[in-house]
Amino acid sequence: MTIELPDGYTKPTYPRTPADVDHISHSSISTFLRCPRQWAFAYLEGLRRPPGVALIKGSAVDKGLSFNLEQKIASRVDLPKSDVLEVTEDAFRADVDRNGGHSEIDWNGGNMAKGLDSAIGLTDLHMTRHAPHIQPSHVQLELHRTLPDGRDFVGHLDFIEESGVVGDWKTGGKRMGQSAADSDQQPHAYAYLLDRPIDFTFYRAIDTGTRRDTEVLTTGRDNVAVAWYEESAKEVSAAINSGIFPPNTNGWHCSPKFCGFYAGCMSGQKPQIG
Repeated sequence: MTIELPDGYTKPTYPRTPADVDHISHSSISTFLRCPRQWAFAYLEGLRRPPGVALIKGSAVDKGLSFNLEQKIASRVDLPKSDVLEVTEDAFRADVDRNGGHSEIDWNGGNMAKGLDSAIGLTDLHMTRHAPHIQPSHVQLELHRTLPDGRDFVGHLDFIEESGVVGDWKTGGKRMGQSAADSDQQPHAYAYLLDRPIDFTFYRAIDTGTRRDTEVLTTGRDNVAVAWYEESAKEVSAAINSGIFPPNTNGWHCSPKFCGFYAGCMSGQKPQIG
């Protein structure tokens, strides 16, 4: 029995057995650790919910900022801000079109105009407060590690500074705080991909809906973190191979608001494996 598709969900041609999943990422691991059954619905059944405005904004901001940093490797000078804002706007509109148009996006109570204004404003903040202090050596760096079972672990780093610090652009609706930065698993994943201790900086632009601000949080990961994440990736990959995906109902994620599979899962439906 397979789960019924909620309104707005699509089911593309997708791997249907664990053996068909040839790679995993930090995002995939995070989903699995949050709820193995949610992972199976997404990565085996291939169910995808309509994208939310936060995802569209974050992707557009990232494209604009990466466009600036890619040329800065050689030029060592930031582009005019207006050029970067134009890239962000074009990326935002293109993402909306690619996902079926503005009526197919979850605007979270807002609309396309408000979302676009926020994306441009957040890019402006990054360019004004963060970009002048960054000199990259690598931008949008793709890295791979092969797990013992042969599955590929892949990740994409936003940028590495000439100093060796790994940097990541973030947008959000609230402050992150130092304690969350120190415990976040994304820097663990990047240290594992680089196979070395790292210094890491979150460059964040925040839009609360009533005000906009920035936050810079520095943290680091040592060899213990590298080894810990390596074991975690191995164990998640092995758990995927087992074909057993129990639900995790203990947490904020298990609710109609945060899980589109909630109704079907709670009525006893399970992902179809193979």
